[in-house]
Amino acid sequence: MKKFTFALIFLLGFVFADETLDVFQFALNLYKDGNYDLAVTEFKRFVYLNKENDRMKNKIAEAYYWAGLSYYKLEKYDKTIEELEKITKDYKDAEIADRAQFEIGRIYYLAYTKSNLDRIYAYNDSLTIFNSGEVYGKLSDLEKNYPNSKLLDDAYFLMGELYYKERNYAKAKEFFQKIVDKFPDSPKAKPAQNYINELIFK
Repeated sequence: MKKFTFALIFLLGFVFADETLDVFQFALNLYKDGNYDLAVTEFKRFVYLNKENDRMKNKIAEAYYWAGLSYYKLEKYDKTIEELEKITKDYKDAEIADRAQFEIGRIYYLAYTKSNLDRIYAYNDSLTIFNSGEVYGKLSDLEKNYPNSKLLDDAYFLMGELYYKERNYAKAKEFFQKIVDKFPDSPKAKPAQNYINELIFK
């Protein structure tokens, strides 16, 4: 009887998990349709329904990730960081954790340089970064915590660009050279080499 009860509970757990996956897919569809506020609500509902389920850890991390991107679309950058840091702190072994780590660094980079955000920064100050050291720190965390990440070339490129903007050309060249040496087939390799060629004259 005990074996039967255990088997039934185990089976019901799978059924419940399948049902909550519908919630995740619904939230993802809302995101794709541009309904970001409601997407956040549904991703959080998915997390609430599965927070005690160890088998859903990767999916919970994904839910936090997409909730973070939903906040990004809503230009709530502080909330974006909050959601992504839930992954890097509590789900650091999740499949999507290195991407969350990179996105944190990328958003810090954008906030600090205001690159691509000039249009909205006149009325949006939800995340203000005054110290470039914070940006380098967040981007460096990717290599420190996920040394095999496929996003390292992107992180190196952002660091190289930031050093270039700050006219620290030696450090800029160092990171661009890392891309050329370690990731010769990366889409970032050619622009990195272009920077290196330009830096010969700096």
